[in-house]
Amino acid sequence: MRVLILVFSLLFYSIFALPQILKPATWDDPVLSKQDIKVGDVVDIIFRVTIDGNWYLYSTDFDPDLGPMVTTFIFDADKNDSYKLVGGIKAIGSKKKYDEIWHGDYTYFYNKAEFRQTIKVLKQVLIINGAYEYQVCTDVDGKCIPFDDEFTYDKIIVLTIDAMNILENETQKFKSTDIEFISVSGETATGKDGADYIQVKDWWYKVPAGNSINFYRKYINLGGVK
Repeated sequence: MRVLILVFSLLFYSIFALPQILKPATWDDPVLSKQDIKVGDVVDIIFRVTIDGNWYLYSTDFDPDLGPMVTTFIFDADKNDSYKLVGGIKAIGSKKKYDEIWHGDYTYFYNKAEFRQTIKVLKQVLIINGAYEYQVCTDVDGKCIPFDDEFTYDKIIVLTIDAMNILENETQKFKSTDIEFISVSGETATGKDGADYIQVKDWWYKVPAGNSINFYRKYINLGGVK
């Protein structure tokens, strides 16, 4: 009885633990095709994947009814008003092969993969959430493993032309001894001059007119102020 329990335990572990131990594809954090972005710009969000040797990743651009698991992306554009999708996901540089088992062509990547989705930026605060599903296989022993994961992109400041001019021309930072505050609440304050200030590390930054405190804090933290 103990032997049977041990066998079933090992079988259960091998089936359900394998995908967690073996992960032949590593996805980088998504990036945008350019950094100086204004509201209304059309840009690509880029997904890059590194694939282990002797493994390949199925692409997005073949018939999903063929048999192999097509890589798919889901974006939250239908409930997120900071951007909208332009067209569909694009596989960059995928290879094509005819499969005798499935009787059809499929596309795949070896070593490196890249996918791009074009978006139009609609708001200053750009946040892109989504998920992808994919499958990697190896010809060594025929093993195939499906995976899924989520992603978030929120690492950029989107500026209107007016906001960009304000931030570039009016950036000011001070030591606390250089400002006379009317009120201070944590890392935000109101100066005697009526302006809002935020504290980042040892400096107090004057928030330019026309910009929210949260937006300006994000701008500073992402390197917008030198």
